[in-house]
Amino acid sequence: MVMIARQDFGRITPFNSSLEVGIRVAIILNSFHPRRLSLLELALYDYFVIHTADADGPPSIHPSIPSRHGEYFVRRGRIEAGLALMRNAHMVHYHSEPNGVAYEASEKAGALIDTLMSPYNRKLKECADWLAREAFQSDLFQARLTELIGGWSVQLGKDLN
Repeated sequence: MVMIARQDFGRITPFNSSLEVGIRVAIILNSFHPRRLSLLELALYDYFVIHTADADGPPSIHPSIPSRHGEYFVRRGRIEAGLALMRNAHMVHYHSEPNGVAYEASEKAGALIDTLMSPYNRKLKECADWLAREAFQSDLFQARLTELIGGWSVQLGKDLN
């Protein structure tokens, strides 16, 4: 069963729900189309689509709070639930490949994304398009993002000790 919204202290919130994360992932996959992305790549791009300034990109959508780097490490389960929801809605396809499962946006994803007209969703699409352009222009871009995440995990470990 896919959770569409999570409950916090007896109330339902759409933030970081399967629906929100699923839409974000559909936007990322649509921007990267026709390239397919693995779950690890989606987790990486899902973090950086809302924190683009951390990658020397356009201003971030979400605030640059000091604890934001820890967000990356809790994304996988939320992304899996969002992907399941988007797959059930036929917005995302998955493919078995030699290195594992890869995901791509369906033809319907673009139509859904075009209906998302809020300023937040337009900015999200702009940031996803920026990530895709950077990734397509340089094979080293994804490695640089991964290196940033690796540096944070080392720093996070130091902070916990």
